[in-house]
Amino acid sequence: MAELIGLLFLLPASDVVRVVLESDTFTKGILLIILGFSIMAWAVTYHKYRTYRKVEGANSRFLRHFRSGKPIHEIYNKCAQVAGSPLARMLVGGYGELEAFRNDQGGKGNPDLLRQNISTIMEMRSTDEVAQLRRHLVFLAVASSVCPFFGLLGTVWGIMDSFLAITAYGSSSIQVIAPGVAEALITTVAGLAAAIPAV
Repeated sequence: MAELIGLLFLLPASDVVRVVLESDTFTKGILLIILGFSIMAWAVTYHKYRTYRKVEGANSRFLRHFRSGKPIHEIYNKCAQVAGSPLARMLVGGYGELEAFRNDQGGKGNPDLLRQNISTIMEMRSTDEVAQLRRHLVFLAVASSVCPFFGLLGTVWGIMDSFLAITAYGSSSIQVIAPGVAEALITTVAGLAAAIPAV
């Protein structure tokens, strides 16, 4: 684990771990918040990747049936075999409206009204399907926006800590300011490392 952290920050692992362990509670809190956002962002990304792959496969299977040239009722019956396809669910909604029209009007109603109703139903289904596919994406936007600011907060805190150390020790030697600067840079890198993949 320490080697992985070292690779992420492009520093020797032992130095990064040491700086994190020796940092103050506020800096550790910032790093934990950034880590939490990063874990959630990667979880959402992985979940969306799997979801989109399943949807892509299901839509491909549906489109093979749809483009087969078979009658619409046969294609409708095949929709049950392509569960997970938003396109199939849209067809089911439109076909359901067509069947309701046939049953209610005996097929003798206004065809323009039927087209309008089918169009409305399919637009509603399309909106619902897109909303379902976009679920949780807002979290990626939040992570990509918030994590750099947490990193910046850690940067300011670390620099402030360095200035306080200069005041306390009466010296501006590298041994006095280095710990605060190291904390500042690590929180900056952590904030960016969490935000960039979420974009």
